[in-house]
Amino acid sequence: MKKYLHLLLIALCIALIGISTSFSQTMVYVATKHINKDFSDIKAIEINAEKADIEIEVWGNSTVSLSMEISAKHPSKATAANDIEFLKYIAEAKNGVLFLRNYLLLSQKDKKPESNFKTKYVLKIPADKLLEVKNSFGTVRVLGKTEKLILKTEFCNVSLGQIGGVSQIKTKYGEANISGISGDLNLESERTNINLSDFSGIIAMKSYYGEVLLTKPRTLSSLTCMAEKSMVSLKMANFKSHKLILSTSSGQIYLPSELGKAITQKNGQMLEINSKENSNIKIHNKSGNITLEKL
Repeated sequence: MKKYLHLLLIALCIALIGISTSFSQTMVYVATKHINKDFSDIKAIEINAEKADIEIEVWGNSTVSLSMEISAKHPSKATAANDIEFLKYIAEAKNGVLFLRNYLLLSQKDKKPESNFKTKYVLKIPADKLLEVKNSFGTVRVLGKTEKLILKTEFCNVSLGQIGGVSQIKTKYGEANISGISGDLNLESERTNINLSDFSGIIAMKSYYGEVLLTKPRTLSSLTCMAEKSMVSLKMANFKSHKLILSTSSGQIYLPSELGKAITQKNGQMLEINSKENSNIKIHNKSGNITLEKL
């Protein structure tokens, strides 16, 4: 009996230690600062961010609305409150250009901050603006048509919806979900998974070491996808509505049974159908497979 009580006591102590450890791990203090500003007569917006979550929505007003939050997280309340002073920001307009930036500023005497920093940008912008965004280790979400979008990210999740005009996107390490795009898109990705759906316009893509999923193409002037060491999939309801040119240098082309088999060449495979259609889709995978599926 004593042995049983002794074992029970040990088990109870271990459980209490685990609960205490878990509780201490969840106790995190967050020091925050909020910035809210409106800007008029803005022609272009430039965001240079890191460790940031960026949300941009196109609206019907002529002004630019900014809501910004910077934060420092640490188990020590005093440390979080002290470290947030090192996280600086710029939100200023000059000659019609709105500059936004977050960064750490330390002097040689300052101790390296221990907190985890995060910045959140929420913007509402007019449609006829040039938008340039750089971000790393965070997220970017853009909803609505802009005159021109230039986006460069590393280690980010990107979400773009209903964008138009001219878009230049370069991503490295992450994911990009793009839906409802029209206009001109130039997309270059490295070690990024791309999901492009419900798209039209003129689209040029390059993918290195990633997965590319193309779904529900609408009427296109052209889509050109050049991939290397990637997996490319095209899903569509009607194969006859687009001119399709698919080819691989070192890989397979997988087709629905109704389309038969791709032509095997010396260095890979090839398929070309509907040569008279104006809507043109061309996919070449240098080292990897192409899969065509019917929705």
